[in-house]
Amino acid sequence: VGVVDRAWAGCGAQDDGLDLELDGWFAGPPLPQRPAPGAVTVFPTAGYAVLHHAGVHALLDFGPHGGSHGHRDKLSLYLYGDTTPWQPDPGQVPYAHAEFRDLYASAEAHPAFRVDGGEQAECTGRLLGSDGSSVTAEVTTAYEGVRAVRRVVLGDGYLVDLLTVRAEDERRLTAQLRPGVALDVQLQASGEVRTTWYGDETLHGWHTHTPGATVRPVSRPGPGPADDPQRVRTRVDFTARSQEVIFASVYQAASAGPAVTDVRLDGDGVLTVSLTDGGSARFRTED
Repeated sequence: VGVVDRAWAGCGAQDDGLDLELDGWFAGPPLPQRPAPGAVTVFPTAGYAVLHHAGVHALLDFGPHGGSHGHRDKLSLYLYGDTTPWQPDPGQVPYAHAEFRDLYASAEAHPAFRVDGGEQAECTGRLLGSDGSSVTAEVTTAYEGVRAVRRVVLGDGYLVDLLTVRAEDERRLTAQLRPGVALDVQLQASGEVRTTWYGDETLHGWHTHTPGATVRPVSRPGPGPADDPQRVRTRVDFTARSQEVIFASVYQAASAGPAVTDVRLDGDGVLTVSLTDGGSARFRTED
């Protein structure tokens, strides 16, 4: 017995016959096929930018408060592989669980930024610019007296993330990683951090910051995405007590190449990425 027959049988005398009026709805000409998206797609009204290149798919959230579920997540950066959610939107638990509902809506739960450990205000960011390989957005009302700018750039087989946070006076400024998969964290002697993200695919991360700034990376357990809140994931916070700091990260899928070998940020806000083939590239924090 087909699905339709079972549905009709289940309706019995309550079947109003409306389904029979659907005939002919799809008889018109097919819609024109949309062109394939480019490496960077921006949805300015919704406030999302999607970048995909060399096995890494990134989504930058900068738009109006509300979106799909009204979370305090301005300038969050979500990372996906072709099949692996390395750093997904955490989602939301059933609304009957009040404490978890508040947690999953908070800035703490998202790969965003925080100031003095506090909550972001309900606010809207702004697109500063985009082209075929980059997107830059800012938010100025998440915290009083604080401006944050995030620039995401597609490099040669890798993704560059440059998050600049500036305050009117010294504050505690934090950039957050919120993985949806198992994560290894290695603190280098130089103070830089290497991360390895697992799943069906592997992602490598390099994390550095403004020269001279004291940035303390702290890893701790936390709940994973909302499809299973009891699953524990390793969260990482990079925190500096400063008036201004640049948090720079480079991500590369293990399947991509040439491999990144070194990442350096200089005092002028220029990030240099070096590769195994001897090549290198430089990226500025803001256009």
